[in-house]
Amino acid sequence: MKSTFCPNPLFIGDFKRFLDEFDYSEGFDPLILDEDNLQQFYRLEYLMQNLQVQGVDNYRSIWVEVCRGSIVEWCTFEQYQENGQGKTRTQWRRDWRMELPEPVIWMRLISRCYRLEHVIFIEGYPLRMTLSNTSSPHCVTGEPTPLDLSPILSKLGDYLEEVVYCIRKNPGSYNDYIKKHLPKRFRSGRILRSKRDALLPGDDLTGKFRYPQEALSVARRCLKKKKGGTCLDTMTLRDYIHYWRVAFLGMDAMVKDRQDDTSWAQGRSDREIFERSPKGREIEGYDLDSEEDFLKWENENSPYHCFDLIYVGVHLFPEKQKNGKWTLRLCALDNFIAESAGAAIALEKEGVPFIYQDAMNVVDIFRKDDYIEIYPDSHSARYEGMSYPWGGGVTKKILSQFDAAATWYREESVLPVSPICQDDEDG
Repeated sequence: MKSTFCPNPLFIGDFKRFLDEFDYSEGFDPLILDEDNLQQFYRLEYLMQNLQVQGVDNYRSIWVEVCRGSIVEWCTFEQYQENGQGKTRTQWRRDWRMELPEPVIWMRLISRCYRLEHVIFIEGYPLRMTLSNTSSPHCVTGEPTPLDLSPILSKLGDYLEEVVYCIRKNPGSYNDYIKKHLPKRFRSGRILRSKRDALLPGDDLTGKFRYPQEALSVARRCLKKKKGGTCLDTMTLRDYIHYWRVAFLGMDAMVKDRQDDTSWAQGRSDREIFERSPKGREIEGYDLDSEEDFLKWENENSPYHCFDLIYVGVHLFPEKQKNGKWTLRLCALDNFIAESAGAAIALEKEGVPFIYQDAMNVVDIFRKDDYIEIYPDSHSARYEGMSYPWGGGVTKKILSQFDAAATWYREESVLPVSPICQDDEDG
């Protein structure tokens, strides 16, 4: 068995009974704890308070290693058959290794508190939980969970007590261990685009552009524009709805294999198309030709989603200047640059003045000399950067080359509030 930082590590079998009852997909919903579970909760929090605060709301975090152990700790062959998962020992061993492919499972334990609300997050697979001492606006329900969490919280508490003791006795030992052993897929970093695209050609964003030269040309022209030449005299709802429609349909024309079918838009009016946007149906009762009503509509709705061309991904922001004129600012998150380039081309062809915030990003993508941020979770990388390319048919050789090509950021240090001196132990 691989050695771990804690002398007495956790095993997946310690959590097995609980995992059989717990739905992993519900792990983001905070679990309110009853009195029995709260005692274990506060023990975890107390132990974490031996570590220095790392961020706002008394944020502290630590990595937890859980050993896979033997196959029978995961599931006996008899249980495997009874559950209808398979019939042969070969299938049993295959499924075990598919679910738990590595000898050590890494999870993160995070504690935070703000005023009276105390929360502990356990992030990882196969265990993910959000524990809270009280009902909060973010909780789905204020009723205590019926699950008996005491055994699992007790095990975590025993483990954490040993880890905290080791950190207090030898400050820096934990950080050195994490630097050496924490797998790259749990780290943040960055990689030069040219190197990423050479190793993972399927992720090359230039492949999304249906008209790459046209996109590059519009980006370069926009970089040369003077700000004074990008102003509009007025901005009404009717004006903005028209600009939105032009940009929206332009996105579809640029992107290869775009999943959104916009054939429904053929022959439709600006307003009918705009009503498909997040806030498009909230224009009833406003004067479409009044600048005052446009400002009122903007203030009474969420400005962020009022101006989405793609939800969260691409935006067309109108901004009023001090001189009373307006500018349109087109911008996008990294993974939607091709869509924003299509919108820029369409707006330019329509003769609409605008500022293209992503113009330099388009140029960088084709030059491949910019850096791509690497995130340890796929949710963060949905809109910007990338997640670690673990799984999905990527070979160990490619992963090794990727690891070597990337620059990896140092994990935030975990340090004790009060180290244990030898004199303290002798006393």
